[in-house]
Amino acid sequence: TMHFEPTGFVGGDYYDIIGLGDNKKGGIIADVSGHGVSSAFIAAMLKISFMNFAAESLSPAGLLNRLNKEYCSLIQTGDFVTAIYAIFDPVNSTIVYSGAGHPKPLLLHRKTGAIEFLRSNGFFIGMFEGAEYKDRTVEFSVGDRYLAYTDGIIEAHSEDQMEIFGSKRLLASFEMCRDKPCDIMINSIIRNVKKFMQKSKFYDDLAMVAVEYKNKGQL
Repeated sequence: TMHFEPTGFVGGDYYDIIGLGDNKKGGIIADVSGHGVSSAFIAAMLKISFMNFAAESLSPAGLLNRLNKEYCSLIQTGDFVTAIYAIFDPVNSTIVYSGAGHPKPLLLHRKTGAIEFLRSNGFFIGMFEGAEYKDRTVEFSVGDRYLAYTDGIIEAHSEDQMEIFGSKRLLASFEMCRDKPCDIMINSIIRNVKKFMQKSKFYDDLAMVAVEYKNKGQL
């Protein structure tokens, strides 16, 4: 399940979920620095690169390494891309993921009821060619739910500009609708963000991607 709201007519966030064979799925979410046409152009290029590299059956870290090497020569100095790419494997009950300076995704463990922010580090894409990314593996069992998002969610400001929505409010919103279908959950989180902002304006795009392990061997 995916959701996107641009701040203008064009957006700099990119997200997608694709089939990889053997019941696996790959999910990416990325945020290009800046706004407007230039960031939207980079986001469009990211889509092409992602589809090409994902077809090569690269690991998440391998894919981010390839993206970084390609975009270091394309992105202007001072610009960058944050991203997180995850491969969901329902047969082996795992998520393998790698991040590039992106906000930490949330993972609900249905069996225990625990919700955690997954560890995610790594340099921004486009900062320097020598950046290396690492894969992390976590258990992904039936009923578990993964939620990735761009920083427009957690950096949304209150009307008086004194507070941001933040990770704690996101976690609480996720907790409140953990038993709802993914699309309803995402819509509920977006409503909570807008309620928190009141009349404040969005300064960044909003994007969210949710993946749930519904049945054994099938996402």
